[in-house]
Amino acid sequence: IVVGGGMLCTLVTYGMYKFGGFHKSIMIYFGVLHCLGSCMLLWPLVKRLPTWVLAVLAVALVALGLHIDTIPVENPWLTVLGFPCPGMGASDHFPLLPYFGYFLAGAAIGRWVYRKRESLLPSWEGHGLLRPFCFCGRHSLWIYLAHQPVAAGICYLLMLF
Repeated sequence: IVVGGGMLCTLVTYGMYKFGGFHKSIMIYFGVLHCLGSCMLLWPLVKRLPTWVLAVLAVALVALGLHIDTIPVENPWLTVLGFPCPGMGASDHFPLLPYFGYFLAGAAIGRWVYRKRESLLPSWEGHGLLRPFCFCGRHSLWIYLAHQPVAAGICYLLMLF
């Protein structure tokens, strides 16, 4: 679902570029939803690793990602991994390296913090003023997707003046 949301963003931004007269840099090739969805799909490959191995792998992937960000390549498909492609701009770009490393760091920290497998936060579900926030938390992907065209529309209207 998350990757599908990312693909929807790609499709919409492609349409904005192709038919709306926007600059090519408006396009989303591999944005935050693509990256997060890909990390979720890669997680089953590494989730059985010990926590310390996840932590070491996380640091290695972040370091590798920060290094390859300095090595320009001509193949735009390699931007998914983190290699920069000269002349290719994107409005939302989150390559797998270093971001899969950050994802794994979060998983390792989560295992450590929640090693007893019980929440450290109180349940606020039934408290009146917090209900809208609980709703937003449960529906964050749909809210994120809905805010994109609203924000783009506002920016477009501001450009007209």
